[in-house]
Amino acid sequence: HLKLGEVSNIIVTSPEMAQEIMKTHDLNFSDRPDFVLSRIVSYNGSGIVFSQHGDYWRQLRKICTVELLTAKRVQSFRSIREEEVAELVKKIAATASEEGGSIFNLTQSIYSMTFGIAARAAFGKKSRYQQVFISNMHKQLKLMGGFSVADLYPSSRVLQMMGASGKLEKVHKVTDRVLQDIIDEHKNRTRSSSNEECEAVEDLVDVLLKFQKESSEFPLTDENIKAVIQVSSNRSIKKNQIISIN
Repeated sequence: HLKLGEVSNIIVTSPEMAQEIMKTHDLNFSDRPDFVLSRIVSYNGSGIVFSQHGDYWRQLRKICTVELLTAKRVQSFRSIREEEVAELVKKIAATASEEGGSIFNLTQSIYSMTFGIAARAAFGKKSRYQQVFISNMHKQLKLMGGFSVADLYPSSRVLQMMGASGKLEKVHKVTDRVLQDIIDEHKNRTRSSSNEECEAVEDLVDVLLKFQKESSEFPLTDENIKAVIQVSSNRSIKKNQIISIN
């Protein structure tokens, strides 16, 4: 048992006890930790990663397993992946064909390609705020990766408002405006049989808005949708942070 600030921590060191916690009594230990910074970016824990175990979390899990993460849905984005990879290959080939050769930033190009795939799958197209969104995602991840004293003293309102939380609030407001703009565009766009968008692949925002319209015990709000779609972008960015090309 370790007491860090006001928070008690139990350290499990044996496989037998790990099984007790992760399998036998998993429901008693299933809640996510309530950290200050994660609360900000997840809209008070309304995303599937940080939401507390319960009926709302079960609904999000059902949406992910039945709609968002199915093999059929992933396969439907195949053309998007092929187009983005083909575009990257063309850039590399064009650079290689230049006389005398030139430096090509492969890390940044792979990063842009991956975000392009994630953006088109989640939003239907690359957002016109792409660079602002990428920059803010980087800032959020950097701030969330640090140590927060406020998490050790959850009763202190002063600590909750100081340090990284204040900076993260400012960054999150910009990200929130971008995500809300994307959701509003999806809500306001009209599709007719003669419109080319009618044949477009249904993106993740379309799917979540469809669930929002359906009546249920826990209807999805715009903030819930933003929390869910933000996860896919964050995961893509985190994957690219491990790429290091000298």
